[in-house]
Amino acid sequence: MTISDFLDSYQRLLQHTETNTYRYLFSQFRLDSRLIGLVGARGTGKTTLMLQYIKEKLPIDDCMYVALDHLYFTQNHLVDFVKVLYDEYGVRYFFFDGCYMMNTACVISFLMRRINTNAGIRN
Repeated sequence: MTISDFLDSYQRLLQHTETNTYRYLFSQFRLDSRLIGLVGARGTGKTTLMLQYIKEKLPIDDCMYVALDHLYFTQNHLVDFVKVLYDEYGVRYFFFDGCYMMNTACVISFLMRRINTNAGIRN
């Protein structure tokens, strides 16, 4: 699987995301922080909420939805994946789904440190 395949999959997901009714947190969901966590049990609508928010509130080409339990990430690093999307595709909003593994949390923490360093922000 290539990054282009992920982009195609993301576009298909958005095409099939209904917006005639919204998840109950849709009106309260905001991207006013550099990192936001959405916690809940499986099947409660977290993915739908993210996809609806992208589709309705953000420039679609600036975003990327990624299911982190994809087998691609057993052989490839998330940091490299994000770097290519950021540098070569102009993606600025990353929506990671399935962040239930400790390794994933460590990688996201690393990404945040790297983003802050590149932006001149010190933690």
